[in-house]
Amino acid sequence: MKFILDAIKNKILEKIPEIKTCIAYAKGREELDAPVVFLGITNYSAGHDPATGQLALVAHVEARVVIDSTIDDAEFIVQNLACKIANVAHLNSFGQEISPAVISSISKDEFHPDFDVYLCWLIEWSHEMHVGESVWNNEQLQIPVHTIVINGDDHHAV
Repeated sequence: MKFILDAIKNKILEKIPEIKTCIAYAKGREELDAPVVFLGITNYSAGHDPATGQLALVAHVEARVVIDSTIDDAEFIVQNLACKIANVAHLNSFGQEISPAVISSISKDEFHPDFDVYLCWLIEWSHEMHVGESVWNNEQLQIPVHTIVINGDDHHAV
């Protein structure tokens, strides 16, 4: 869901000034200022039923931080950036109506062929969310309008 990834992207760029580019779902061959972070939701799994008539889903988020392997201390830099991203995500709801992030892994990503000539680390986390309208949102108590008069010890409703 775009609103979640936009919120994550904005927070990463705000909190980690070393990150020069952060985008969701890269569109193909393009030159990007690095370090760069690629975001995506890889899948959704069933969440805990909130008993509201809404669909409960757990969104599984991935962030890949990519840098040039030829810069000095590249391996340490990319690991440090991966940990910083995980720290930003940890228990963060990014201002959205989703559960706080639960970090599941931070690891070297050697299986993404687009990044073979670079160093790439993968950060994975999840958020639970509820999709659709709650059956409770439109319920209003039917309270008749009435006046209350308070006169010293004499209390009564009119």
